[in-house]
Amino acid sequence: MAGVTKMLEVSREAGVLLNLDALLEELQAAPPSQAEEVLESQAQIADSTGNRRWRFRAEAMVVRLAEEGVVSEEFASRFANHFSSSSETGSPRRAWNPTVVPVSPTPPIQGECPSTSEPPPRKRHTPVRAPAEQGGSRELVGPPAKKRRPPRRNRRRGKKKSAARSGNPCPLPYCSERTTLPKCHLLERHLPSVFNTHRELTPQITQARVECLRLLTRDPISGNSNLEEWVDFINSRGLIWKGWTITQDQQEAMIAVCEALSLEVPRSFSLDPVNSLACLIHWRCLTAIALNLKREELERIRASFERDLPIPAPGRREDLPPILEEEEPVPMVTPSRAGTPLASGAGRREVVSVFDSHFHLDRSRKELKLDAQASPQDLMDAVRDPSRLDFDFRVSGGVVVYCDPSTYPQEVEIRSLRAAGYHVSIGVHPRHLLSAGEMRHFRLAVQRPGVVGVGEIGLDLTVIEAQWLAQQNQFLELAASVPPEQELVLHIRGRSTDSADYVYSAALQLLKFRVKLPRRQRIQLHCFSGTACTVEDWIREFPETYFSFSGQVRGFNRQQRAALRLVPLNRLLIESDGPYFPVVSGCDVGAPHLLHATAKLISDCLGDMTVSALCRLTSSNGRELFQLPAGRGASL
Repeated sequence: MAGVTKMLEVSREAGVLLNLDALLEELQAAPPSQAEEVLESQAQIADSTGNRRWRFRAEAMVVRLAEEGVVSEEFASRFANHFSSSSETGSPRRAWNPTVVPVSPTPPIQGECPSTSEPPPRKRHTPVRAPAEQGGSRELVGPPAKKRRPPRRNRRRGKKKSAARSGNPCPLPYCSERTTLPKCHLLERHLPSVFNTHRELTPQITQARVECLRLLTRDPISGNSNLEEWVDFINSRGLIWKGWTITQDQQEAMIAVCEALSLEVPRSFSLDPVNSLACLIHWRCLTAIALNLKREELERIRASFERDLPIPAPGRREDLPPILEEEEPVPMVTPSRAGTPLASGAGRREVVSVFDSHFHLDRSRKELKLDAQASPQDLMDAVRDPSRLDFDFRVSGGVVVYCDPSTYPQEVEIRSLRAAGYHVSIGVHPRHLLSAGEMRHFRLAVQRPGVVGVGEIGLDLTVIEAQWLAQQNQFLELAASVPPEQELVLHIRGRSTDSADYVYSAALQLLKFRVKLPRRQRIQLHCFSGTACTVEDWIREFPETYFSFSGQVRGFNRQQRAALRLVPLNRLLIESDGPYFPVVSGCDVGAPHLLHATAKLISDCLGDMTVSALCRLTSSNGRELFQLPAGRGASL
């Protein structure tokens, strides 16, 4: 605690906040009383500076410290709830009080204030002289006038793209491609895929990495592999730039290599300098080794280890539900104008049925300019599917989501949808802030017979920052009103420039500490796009969480695809989110009968499940989540 005590003194004198990454390691080794004292002191500074970015990350850190037993849960709950911004009322900000629990949290914002000894200097404006008036002159203080840019149509065309947009060249001299993601490019095109740390860490994978590493570092003359010489070579030449960090997945893979080679595991792995032979499996070290190999030799080694190794999540295959067995086909015929041409005469084609767990009928009507009373069948008739499939694809039912108060259905429409095999969920899109009248309308609509869920509701940080607090307060109020017999549909989305993980974490904390949602509450994370850590966190806190995937899967990165593979099979859902996320070529909207394309994307990502098995699995999961009977869709 000596280091953090000194940092705390400087922080108090200068009135600035400490860096949370540096503070976390010190607090994990500190006694609970001292850790809480440090956090209380920082909270007081945060109140005075109004740094909302630091406060949001501090709340997540305190929750982690509470789980590790460093601070008490009572302190974590008080810390998570004490900040409140009263910008709407104009009253002063409430100061930290360790004995009083405030009522309003801070909006979830990522980032933090850097830890410096002095606050950043304010930008000084240079004097600008205004034109003289009636023989006199006056001096104005303000920023100098910016040079006006010419209209877009007059700008010079044909200018080369910057390196940030077009990418940097591949480090291997014989590759002419440019990329903004060198790690992904190298592991996909040049390096053996066995070194991809997103694979499940098994003894077979670790042994394959050791054997491949020995082949890459083998002396062509003697045939021996000397890993120590390669470590000395990389360090002496300075082939690894400073500043590269080692992720948690890479660190676990390096520990496994140390155990396989009977090496001592260092306290922390480093690339500058390389301090362990196991660090050679890092893609940066592998690139340095590949630069000294001939192209033919590298491709030969890559081909010898290029096997479709499975990437299952632990315990997945053993938990397969019985719905993967053959079941009676659902008598729901795909619309003649919207479906796949049926086989005539020769042979019986397989019938694949799907349950669409989330789509917007009201917004689809508006998008396609259909009648206000159009049914899901009318929607599918209006959207032609040009796909040619080797099976008959049919829709057995789904959940129709209404999130616009002006289009909430009446009891007559709800009964009509239920007769066709569709069920209703009532919610409010997070971007829409309800008025008092709309809130009453929402509460009445949720109580109508036949409504099976509340949502979508949640957090959407694509709006301006000034609306985050009001959006969060509305989310807390709506989530607290969910009846226990209904399921909760969540819409969680971060800014386009940031990862969505921190928003998922913020929503999880709000539901756990503020709403105090029951642990067995059934939850659907609609259009899920988080990482594996988010999957684990939600399942740990709310075991009845289901993860629903849409056409967004097409743009998933490696981390998001790894999260998809980690989702337990009995918690996997599929949705069209129509009219959004069109995935079929030639169709401008999404619809339930086009879900076969989304199912194909998910099936390819999983790698060990057919489209028909995936549709049967997700249909069973959807009915289990909404507690619906076995579906029988309406025939034409």
